[in-house]
Amino acid sequence: MAPTSANGTSPTSPIAPPKRSPPSKLALQFKGNLAALSSLEQIRLDQGPSVGAVWALFEVARRLGLPKALGPGFAGQLALWQVLARVLDQGSRLSAVRLAQVHAAAVLGLQRGFDENDFYANLGWLSEQQGRIENRLFAARGRGTEKPQLFLYDVTSSYLEGPDNAYGAYGYNREGKKGKKQIVIGLLCDPQGAPVSTEVFRGNTQDPQTFAAQVTKASASVVSG
Repeated sequence: MAPTSANGTSPTSPIAPPKRSPPSKLALQFKGNLAALSSLEQIRLDQGPSVGAVWALFEVARRLGLPKALGPGFAGQLALWQVLARVLDQGSRLSAVRLAQVHAAAVLGLQRGFDENDFYANLGWLSEQQGRIENRLFAARGRGTEKPQLFLYDVTSSYLEGPDNAYGAYGYNREGKKGKKQIVIGLLCDPQGAPVSTEVFRGNTQDPQTFAAQVTKASASVVSG
């Protein structure tokens, strides 16, 4: 027999939402005593999805041109939620799904639900669209300003716990993790330090070998931007 709570419901059974009466029905119900509606004892407060944090982050993203760069479709909106969720709470893909149950992800215009499998598929979409998205963001940044003559570039690495990764390889480990495969990451920035592009290389790639690809990107950005 399934355990029940104090109100007689099973803790695993769905709970029906409380019935809500429209203001007109309440007014008719208490038409002879409208003063009774002023008592808080007649009011039940329910916490809905939190809007403030999501709206503030969405506004920042909008000013940076991120929604336009990602596009208006479901894939773009889902990618944007992945970004905002990482700012709200640095958790897993599953935690980003749960976060949408607490925060108002509908602010982004999402019209249907999603789960962690949608997020993993979305990462593949982002990988395919990376160049287009980066070019759009760079073009939006460059409107009304001179094209940059200087770019900043740095390289780092990140070790891996699992053995199965297309870019994982043994190399110079900056983190001192012996016996761990790693990936090498290059970050290209504009003169103000704002990211222009990122690229992942195999873990045994030497720093100078990553530079040529960044020069090509920088040249293309200046020409197209």
